[in-house]
Amino acid sequence: MKNTQNHLLVKLFILLLCVSCKSQIGILNKDTQEIVNVILKEYDSVLLIRETYFNENAFKPINILNPYYRAYNSKKNTVAYQILYQKVVDIISLKELDEMNEKYKSWSIENWQESNIKNNKVKLISLKDIERYRDSIPLIRFSEPLFTKDKKKAIIHETYTKNKTGGNGIRILIKENGNWVIKGGIPNGTSG
Repeated sequence: MKNTQNHLLVKLFILLLCVSCKSQIGILNKDTQEIVNVILKEYDSVLLIRETYFNENAFKPINILNPYYRAYNSKKNTVAYQILYQKVVDIISLKELDEMNEKYKSWSIENWQESNIKNNKVKLISLKDIERYRDSIPLIRFSEPLFTKDKKKAIIHETYTKNKTGGNGIRILIKENGNWVIKGGIPNGTSG
């Protein structure tokens, strides 16, 4: 009898653990979806590259954090600090950046899906189709967001291209009153 009760308790514990993990993943997925859609609201018409950086061995989560680390290492009397970093440097603390760097060693989202996108002016295309669309409407590509430990702040990498020119950088978001809001960004480079 006691053995049966213990066995039932173990099964119940495992079931509760699975439900808890699944609900945590659901929250993260909902937040990720909301962040992508907050950024997509800024565009009238855009092509979103379906593939994230999941299969890119040279582009890891630390690549997203590096511009923010640069902001903290920049001298306050420089033009770069005054123009690029001053407004965003304290949104995510250095401690939070370090925690994110420890947590995110690889990517978990391989592709964006049609169901992720709420803006009907956004069309998903594949990386292999870029050349066909390069001279038309803007192309963007996102990393998946990296979240702080409390899941109230996030950083996402965005690459933007139009007419063979563009740039890339990070966007910094905060969850305020249950909604994700862009609080700033740091450019990381240009292309052309």
